[in-house]
Amino acid sequence: MANTAKTAIVTGASQGIGAGLVEAFLERGYSVVANSRNITKANPFAAAANVALVDGDIGHPSTAATIVDTAVSRFGRIDVLINTARGWGRARGQMVTGTLRIRLARTASALAGCDCGKSVTN
Repeated sequence: MANTAKTAIVTGASQGIGAGLVEAFLERGYSVVANSRNITKANPFAAAANVALVDGDIGHPSTAATIVDTAVSRFGRIDVLINTARGWGRARGQMVTGTLRIRLARTASALAGCDCGKSVTN
């Protein structure tokens, strides 16, 4: 049976707006992949089957890859991406979002059996 619950990825999720968004998505029946540098240590959310915590600096491409891979392997889909991770200004935020977009496009391409993710990197 296919997973019908929508899945959200929230970065900067250990406190503040990010944590509030995670709670709001969970209350609405979403599965959530929550990320911050030390989210498993902070452990701000009750353990549940519909929550996955991923430690790491979202500025690192390997962290973005882990987040996307976790969403797909645990929940089978990605519907929403919200980046609330604090960075160093607008340029950092654009780089973080770009890294996640590229990984999402490549994952979607692989799942669809095509090479459509290449256009995102241009």
